[in-house]
Amino acid sequence: MEEMEEMEQEPLFGMEMNDDSISHLRETAKWANFLAILGIIVLSLMVLGGIFVTLVASVALPIGGVFMFLFYILIAGIYAVPIYYLYKFAQTTRYALNNLDSFQLAEALGYLKSTFKFMGILAIAMLCLYALVFMFGSLLGTLFL
Repeated sequence: MEEMEEMEQEPLFGMEMNDDSISHLRETAKWANFLAILGIIVLSLMVLGGIFVTLVASVALPIGGVFMFLFYILIAGIYAVPIYYLYKFAQTTRYALNNLDSFQLAEALGYLKSTFKFMGILAIAMLCLYALVFMFGSLLGTLFL
């Protein structure tokens, strides 16, 4: 029984968080919360702008309005994922530091990992899309010149 209590008190891998680490995490959580809220505001403006553009486009081309709406919803959906992870990181980190809960801190760091993982995968996908557009454009350029 005493061994289990000693194991719970020992830091993992001999690592401890000093005051500077906690201070940096608190500040990071505040900035993450700010950026997440700002992202939610931008996301809301994006959806409202999408609705407005869709209404304007549907007057000129009814089918074009539907495609514009779907495009804006797709972009908003992609943009919402990292905002959600960032917000969850900020909230969970704040809770973990206020309650000295290492399990919640591990969960918060998992959200941060998910944010960066999603952004990395999105960056790779966009680079591949750019490469395809470049190759397709080069092919069309050589065919018609």
